[in-house]
Amino acid sequence: MKYLALDTNIYLDMVVSRNKSHKPEAYAQMKKLLDYGEITLVVPAIVIREVNRHINNEIEKINSHLKLVKKNVESLYWINNIDEMKIFKEKIPNVTSVIKEVKDLFESNKERYISDAVNLFNDLFSHRHVICLEENQEILFKAHLRQLYKKRPFHYSKQVKDLSKQDKDASKQDKDSLADAVIIESLIEYTKKELDIDDCMYFITRNTVDFSADVEKDKLHPEIQESILSLNIENQFFYRIHFNKTLIDDFKLETENAGFLEEIQAEMEEENLKEMLKEVHVRDIEYHRELGGLTSLSADWEVIINENEDTENFIDELLNCTEELISQFDNLSQEHADLLDNIQKLDLFKIQQRIKNFNSKDNEKITITGEITDMQDAIIEIIDERTNIDIENYEATKMWKCDDYFTLNDTLLQWEDFGIGELTITSTGQLNPENEGKDDIEIEVNDTILNKNLKGSIEVSYGYLYFDEDNHPTDGMQEKVDVYLGEVIETVQDVKQHIIDQIQYDEEIIRDINIKLGFIK
Repeated sequence: MKYLALDTNIYLDMVVSRNKSHKPEAYAQMKKLLDYGEITLVVPAIVIREVNRHINNEIEKINSHLKLVKKNVESLYWINNIDEMKIFKEKIPNVTSVIKEVKDLFESNKERYISDAVNLFNDLFSHRHVICLEENQEILFKAHLRQLYKKRPFHYSKQVKDLSKQDKDASKQDKDSLADAVIIESLIEYTKKELDIDDCMYFITRNTVDFSADVEKDKLHPEIQESILSLNIENQFFYRIHFNKTLIDDFKLETENAGFLEEIQAEMEEENLKEMLKEVHVRDIEYHRELGGLTSLSADWEVIINENEDTENFIDELLNCTEELISQFDNLSQEHADLLDNIQKLDLFKIQQRIKNFNSKDNEKITITGEITDMQDAIIEIIDERTNIDIENYEATKMWKCDDYFTLNDTLLQWEDFGIGELTITSTGQLNPENEGKDDIEIEVNDTILNKNLKGSIEVSYGYLYFDEDNHPTDGMQEKVDVYLGEVIETVQDVKQHIIDQIQYDEEIIRDINIKLGFIK
């Protein structure tokens, strides 16, 4: 018997056409295989939960892409040539109209798309030839061991700029990879305990980053393979990264019996031809870009954005403002702690003298008694009444957080004031490097401290270089990163000053009490 297990991303490819090699027919083909009855689909329960959790997000992404396309079309402009401008103005409304029709079609049917996808998977996962694997304590224990020892699918990103960025990536990776660890441990355990010696398990995923070996992407990472070898199931557990190719190579007889082998082979041939032509085209583009000194489209453009001087200055400004807040509050905390410490060190005679000194300079009088504790409490009560910040209940590094490295679709800065206000700065956007293309990254400021909500942007132009038949350059444009974040920085500075004013107010209060008690002159 052959057993098939699919990762979450393969199931989601059956709903949205985000992966061009995964056709809409994939779901129907899967059903045919199950109906035929010679294979069994094994589904870890965590996969079902992950699929249901991601359906809305994946469908909503289509809406986000449509909005981005609409925005890009609306921002198009043309050469100031009278005849060509006339043609341009005639064509653009048609493009805008088509995009609006598609967007309206999506929005009017979005809820149906979601419910159809939910029903589709409910039907699939309840099939008589589907086995659902609930995680048990042993599986969870093994998954957490992988997390503890940072074994795949847990790992630290190798493309990091510094340690603190690495820590953040690792934290995010841990969160995402625990589900992957549960999936792989569930499948390994099921293969060992439930499969007969002649049975085979095929696990298909597109998540090569977490499951594959570093160089040979079609092979399991050694840290996962070692678990399979230790259980002697290496001849039963097989790793695959292509859905259609797996059906042709490993389930040829089953797909033939189910009646769609020729169909899927034709799809593969068409896909291979398109991929070959695409590779030739990409090689030509990359060759010409290299001749012109342009960066490869396959480069890590997020790193390029990070290394842009204006982006670095922006992040540095956020960091400097954050560090200034932390430093100011630390000073206040230290002055507050020193004052309390000085009060606690006083003996009966000295505290009475300090209170006499205070009473001679302040309108509010402290009662002098024979009890040190009563007088200490009275002084502390005045400190608490006059300061606005509950100093001992705040921790600077938790109140003011800022990344030291720009990342896409992430919170770059998060501040609190001493009330219920908050300032967050987030980055939103997708990088799709294309010759002559451009992507906009939105930097959104949500401020409930001074109520200054606004948006900035980072524009990435990828540049291009074209050649004639004689291989002479004819036209081109240099790549560039344009940063429009002046208002964002101004808002951060304004909020910073507002919080510092609160801190400095309490510093003056504490200094005043220190002077009146005679601790400082």
